[in-house]
Amino acid sequence: MASLRLIGTSLQRQLTFARSVNFRGSSPLMQSRFLASAPAAKHIKTKVVDSVLVVTLDSPGVKVNSLGAEVQAEFDAVFRELETNPALSSAVVISAKPGCFIAGADITMLEKCKTVEEATKISHEGQLQFNKM
Repeated sequence: MASLRLIGTSLQRQLTFARSVNFRGSSPLMQSRFLASAPAAKHIKTKVVDSVLVVTLDSPGVKVNSLGAEVQAEFDAVFRELETNPALSSAVVISAKPGCFIAGADITMLEKCKTVEEATKISHEGQLQFNKM
C-alpha cells in the first residue's frame, strides 16, 4: 500500500511539474514525456502532433461509441489538459470507429435514471461538455 502511495505521489509531482513548465519551443520528445505520465484512459486515446492534441474516441468491445459516464469523465480530463498545458494550441476529436463518430447517449445509463430530474441532469452535463468544445 505504501508503494502505491509513493508511485501516486511521484506521478502527481510529475504532472504538477509538467504543467508548470513552458513547453513552447521544447522538443516533441520532452512534451510527450510529460503528457505520457497521465493515467491511461479506456475510451479516449490522445497524442500530440506539433502543438495539436489529437483525441481519438474508441470505446472497446462495441461497434459504435456512445456517451456514458466513463466517456464524460475522460473528456473532462482532456478538457483539463487543454486548459492547463501551454504546449497545446488546439485539439482535434476523431472516432476510431468506421462510419460513425458517436451514436448518442448511452441508453443503459439513461435507463437507470429513476426520475426526470436525473435524466435532465445527465443531459445537461453532456450539453455542457459539447459547449466546451
